[in-house]
Amino acid sequence: MRTWHCELTSVNTDGDYTWRRLGADQPRGVISAALVPAGAVVGSHVRIETENSTGRIVVTACHLLPVEGEATTLSAHKPEDERLSLKPGQLHWANVLNPLEDPEAVGKKRPVVLVADQGTHWRVMGLTTKKTYADGSSRVAITNFHRVGLAEQGYLWGDKLTRITSESVMGYIGRADDALVESVVTLAMNDMSTLEIDDLRSVIRPSSDARHSSVLATGGGVRSVELTSIGLLSFLRANDAQVRADLHTYFGGSLYTGRHFETYSRHSNMHGFDGNDIAAVMSLSVQVAPGIPAALLELPTALFTEFSPHDRAVPIWRLVRGDLEPGSRFHNLHDALMAIPNIGSTIASKLLASKFPHSLPIWDRDVASLIGRPQSWWLTWYDAMRSLDLRTHLEKLRSDLPRQDVSLLRVADVALWMEVQRRKREHTL
Repeated sequence: MRTWHCELTSVNTDGDYTWRRLGADQPRGVISAALVPAGAVVGSHVRIETENSTGRIVVTACHLLPVEGEATTLSAHKPEDERLSLKPGQLHWANVLNPLEDPEAVGKKRPVVLVADQGTHWRVMGLTTKKTYADGSSRVAITNFHRVGLAEQGYLWGDKLTRITSESVMGYIGRADDALVESVVTLAMNDMSTLEIDDLRSVIRPSSDARHSSVLATGGGVRSVELTSIGLLSFLRANDAQVRADLHTYFGGSLYTGRHFETYSRHSNMHGFDGNDIAAVMSLSVQVAPGIPAALLELPTALFTEFSPHDRAVPIWRLVRGDLEPGSRFHNLHDALMAIPNIGSTIASKLLASKFPHSLPIWDRDVASLIGRPQSWWLTWYDAMRSLDLRTHLEKLRSDLPRQDVSLLRVADVALWMEVQRRKREHTL
């Protein structure tokens, strides 16, 4: 069974509703009118439970999500123009599920501290007005709660972060101060990666925004790289010597374990995810939670029946555009991965790149920041890689490498990733 947060999009002639996952562009399926709860209308947000029947998603239950005005408030009033782009350290309202205490819960609106952006999801620290846990022990209080935008005393929910969809993040409350940031880090340190801790602490560093801006302004005078064929070619040509050196350092040296990604990927099973895929992901410096391998083995085999060993070698520019749009076989597999706890955009994209290294680009937070976080990662790469001039240049770069089994997507990805790492080192970010 999988759980999705969705929007009801229309009613058909039979009285049944169509639905789409929050954030998706197109409707995904149909919900029987008998399952839709009273009070739900077109535009309502619902939580649905689904099963995969021979590759077809079947809705088995539907619950109405609470609307924004139904929750009690911990926050002071904030005018609409104070809504910001989502960043670590911000406090927002969000719909948060607590399946450990109530598997049937449809979610509760509560304040959260944004900690780590995972593309379609956020890792957050929940806040509550309850000062003690169920066993009577005290929760960590938020000092100076007015300073961070709260109207009353609040407490940190627990010692683990919660994963929520980006679409469930609602109204802006305020911004964490140094005391709140350190309280979150101290309490949840064992559940946070080094990068997550560093990102959260960056919000309280002096002039962090200005320093981040300057880090993207170095490297041949280029502030950022436009993810188009012209933008990538301009970057690669303007920094040719450095790019070639970076690629040799990455694939030919002993410093980066990512040089083994292609080796593990090549030996993986095309009919399902296996240990080689896990090893490939881990070689890219990603920690894999203990429950992920078992969950991957339990994925329905129907998700892989549309793929053949030949698909592993098909380059992205030979796909049709529909292959990379919602509802395609690639998207179905991606959605199944994203439904697994502790798998976000980074791990999902690297697992898919292990299976389809020439077809699907890796999503990486650093690279995404450099190229402006395009709205559609796959389709933007697809449009860029259709350029013969860009592919010819990438082939020349690959021809100088000690190994030739690297996809052109990986050549471009590593060149961009190494550029960001150098900029971060030079400015100690």
